[in-house]
Amino acid sequence: GSHGTTFNGIMQSYVPRIVPDEPDNDTDVESCINRLREDDTDLKEVNINNMKRVSKERIRSLIEAACNSKHIEKFSLANTAISDSEARGLIELIETSPSLRVLNVESNFLTPELLARLLRSTLVTQSIVEFKADNQRQSVLGNQVEMDMMMAIEENESLLRVGISFASMEARHRVSEALERNYERVRLRRLGKDPNV
Repeated sequence: GSHGTTFNGIMQSYVPRIVPDEPDNDTDVESCINRLREDDTDLKEVNINNMKRVSKERIRSLIEAACNSKHIEKFSLANTAISDSEARGLIELIETSPSLRVLNVESNFLTPELLARLLRSTLVTQSIVEFKADNQRQSVLGNQVEMDMMMAIEENESLLRVGISFASMEARHRVSEALERNYERVRLRRLGKDPNV
């Protein structure tokens, strides 16, 4: 009867999200590096997710090359085994790119401190709408870093989705309020009622 369903509903929330196997990623990294360096107007998305065999040196070059592009909108480096030393180059990318909207660095080895710096760097251009950084090797952010991230998100007017698991209830609450407020701003702008104009 109906009891089964309710029970299932509750159990459901504990089942880890099964991520469908992404097809093997055959992105040609060299080609991406060259096209980004030349600011190829057609290269709007670079995805090297799950490409753990790409050398750290290549990934560093890819990030540096992305800084030359005025057209890249989505940059995904999930599950590529990068640590802070490779990802540090993303600070410059985020702070200087006029086009970047989505950054995905999920499932890597980035420290909470670097993630906080990346989030803070989104304040420079305020053009990133989605920042995915969940599931790092060091999963506990620590209270100070959580507050820092939360404040960066509160100061940001472009972010709509942030993939970071905050332990503190306050941070979770305030982050979702900040994102909600940004979403509302986008909605009003679409309706032509932007209060800031």
